[in-house]
Amino acid sequence: MKGWLKRHWFLVSLVLVVLSGFSGWGPLQQASTWRWLQNSIVFGVMFLMALPIEARAFGRTIRRPWAPVLAIAISYLFQPLASWPLAQLLPTELGNGLMVAAIVPCTLASAAVWTRRAEGNDAVALVVTVVTNGGCFLIAPLWLWLLLGQGESDPGRWLALVPKLGLLVVAPMALAQLCRGSARIAAGSTRHKIALSTAAQLGILAMVLLGTAQISTRISGTLSAQAIPVGIAMIGTVLGLHVTSLVLGWKLAARWKLPAPDAAAVAIAGSQKTLMVGLSLAMDLGSSILPLVTYHVAQLFVDTWIADRWLRPFVRQHADLETPREPEA
Repeated sequence: MKGWLKRHWFLVSLVLVVLSGFSGWGPLQQASTWRWLQNSIVFGVMFLMALPIEARAFGRTIRRPWAPVLAIAISYLFQPLASWPLAQLLPTELGNGLMVAAIVPCTLASAAVWTRRAEGNDAVALVVTVVTNGGCFLIAPLWLWLLLGQGESDPGRWLALVPKLGLLVVAPMALAQLCRGSARIAAGSTRHKIALSTAAQLGILAMVLLGTAQISTRISGTLSAQAIPVGIAMIGTVLGLHVTSLVLGWKLAARWKLPAPDAAAVAIAGSQKTLMVGLSLAMDLGSSILPLVTYHVAQLFVDTWIADRWLRPFVRQHADLETPREPEA
């Protein structure tokens, strides 16, 4: 039992935090309206997640860019487009939350870890993570306007997200890499990667707590009569979007004849999404965070099973046969 809790403490904590957020406790609901607190948590978490990333590992992957290009296309083109018809099956708040989950970047927390678990090319996952997070301050507002803002004459609501995402996502990532310019900080952050990841996950839990507290009154008022069927529909659409994206990445990578380790990276990095940025956007827009939390939990459980039972055996079988050739001069 102790070993199980050690491996799955975050998922257990996530469930407890969501239940606590829906408790209706007054001080917690008041704290959920403090923008400075939300922004500080987002900035801190993004910094902690980016600090262990070694940018020098990107060189070879950038020279052979097809795997990250494919994963980025799935993450930033296919998923937002696919989320729109699925969102029509859900109540407005949940549907909007699903679309927010689809337009956010690849997760800094787990994409490389799960790619490594599948014995895939984790350098590809890192490139996808950095590029999607670095570009989200432009891509996310554009998709939000296309998916949610077509009925509005004033685009200012969406344009205001550009500098905010730049400050809360891109700036801490850039600051983290600047800090890694110090050999001592670089070595320390690499050595204490697990501790930094744990601290970042605690920040994510804090944001989930604030997010559930913020929407607790609206959820209880609008979904109480149909909570079970609506919940099942939400879980089904979230699982469908994630699994379809993962399988599509794997199939397209195979069709492009990418090496098996690269294909595993495309499947995982192209389908996984960050919770942190999504929580911030959903809370700003008044959307439900439940699809985002569900997506995050689903990708951890589903990708663990897929990495262990499907991707890793395939990569082991084919990696030696698909060693990429160096491009001819």
